[in-house]
Amino acid sequence: MSFGLTLMPIALGFGLAPLGLAPYGVGTPAFTAPLGGRALEGPDGERQSVRKIDLKTRRYVYDANGRAVGTSAVKQQMQLIATTDLASSSVLTMGNTIKTILDITPNFVQQVRSVYTTAYAGMVARKLIAIQNITVDVSPTSAGGVSRALTRIQYIDLTTGQDEELTL
Repeated sequence: MSFGLTLMPIALGFGLAPLGLAPYGVGTPAFTAPLGGRALEGPDGERQSVRKIDLKTRRYVYDANGRAVGTSAVKQQMQLIATTDLASSSVLTMGNTIKTILDITPNFVQQVRSVYTTAYAGMVARKLIAIQNITVDVSPTSAGGVSRALTRIQYIDLTTGQDEELTL
């Protein structure tokens, strides 16, 4: 039974190798130069475990060769907790409540310290970090009546023993 179909032979190659004797029928595939560097390489040249995130753009960082730049998992967790609202991700316990502080009052600095101490309590309990200091610098009120606060979290990465700092 043919079911009304006409069978046609399929050509396996073309050009100088009509029977498919060479890759792609003719010649060899094009060659491109390797990218150079290693994926997830940190600033010290060591291979890291996670991608680095730029806190300003909130995008992954790539080197001049187009490869993802790496960082330690602890640094990335610190960044993610600092930039995530509590209970807004699939990990409901990750994040902070800094947006609940609406005004700069006399106890503003203590409120900010409390928010970040609570946010990082899980990492401290898992012995990933030890918080050394949380400083909050409030800029003077500008002509438009707006004040700004700069928060600096100094901690020890207990997985590497290095002093680190996160500025928000």
